Amino acid sequence: MKRLIQYLWPVLALTILVIFSKTAIEGAKNGLFLWANVIVPTLLPFIILTNIILRGQTLAYLVNQPLFKKFHPGILMSIFVGFLCGYPMGGKFVHDLFVSGYIDYKLANILLVHCNNASPMFILGYVIYYGLPEGLSPLSVFIAIYGPNLLLFFFRYRRYKTQKDKSARLEIPNHELSLRDIFLDSLSTIFIIGIYIMIFSIITTLLIPFAKGLFFYPIASLEVTVGISLIKECVFSDIKKTVLIVMLTSFGGCSAIAQTKSVANHKALSFLSYTFWKLCIAMLSGTMIYLMLLI
Repeated sequence: MKRLIQYLWPVLALTILVIFSKTAIEGAKNGLFLWANVIVPTLLPFIILTNIILRGQTLAYLVNQPLFKKFHPGILMSIFVGFLCGYPMGGKFVHDLFVSGYIDYKLANILLVHCNNASPMFILGYVIYYGLPEGLSPLSVFIAIYGPNLLLFFFRYRRYKTQKDKSARLEIPNHELSLRDIFLDSLSTIFIIGIYIMIFSIITTLLIPFAKGLFFYPIASLEVTVGISLIKECVFSDIKKTVLIVMLTSFGGCSAIAQTKSVANHKALSFLSYTFWKLCIAMLSGTMIYLMLLI
C-alpha cells in the first residue's frame, strides 16, 4: 500500500493541478510573490552572513576566547538568529552547527525547537497589525509567543546539562569554504525554501473552499499567513480569534515545518519531537494570551 501511494500520488497531484489549473496557478503566483518580495530580501543576506560565520571559522575563533568559555557562542548565536531571522533560518543555523561539530545531536534537537520561530518583524508587521484585533498590546503578544518557548528551553537545557557526557569531545573542523561555495550553498537554501512556500501556497489555495467545520483547523494550520487570514474572517469572538492566531504563530504552521526539514535534514534531527514540542509551546502561548485577555 505504501509503495502504491508512493507511485500514484504524483499522478493524482498532476490530475488535480490540471482540473483546477486556474486555482493552482493563482496559489503558485501568491507563493512566488511572497518568496520574491519578502523571503529573498529578508532572508538571503542573513543566510549568506551566517554561512560565512560558520564556514569561515568565525565561530571557531569565538569558541576559544575566554569571554565565551562560560557561554557557548553557538547557543547564543542560535538564539539570536532564530529569534531575529524567523523560520527556517534558526533551524538551518542549528543544523549547520551540528554537522560542523559545534554541538551534539541532543543539544541540536533542543535548539531546533526553541531557536526556530516567527521573527519579530513578521509578528509586528503581519500578526499584530493585520491579524489581531486593534488595541492589543504588542508586548503582551511577544510575551505570549516567546515566553513559553524560552521557559521550556531553559528547563530542557538545564536537564540536558545534567545528563551531558562530560567525557564527550566535539571535533571542530579546520577547513574553510570559499566565498563562491558559500554563495552557492546560500542560493540553494533560498530556492528550496521558495519551492516549499509555492507548494503549500497551492495546497492551501485549493483547500480554502473546504475550510469549514472540523476541516477548518487543519487547513488553517497549513500555512501561517493563510491561516491568520482564515481565522480573521471567521465569526469567532475577538478573544477566540486572538488565541487561535497566537497559537498558530507560535506553532509556525506545517509549511514552516516542511521548510525547516528541507534545510535541516540530518537524520539525527527528529521532526516528530520537533512537532510535539512546537504544539506544546503553541498550547502554552494560547493559554497565556487567554489569561492576559481575562485580566
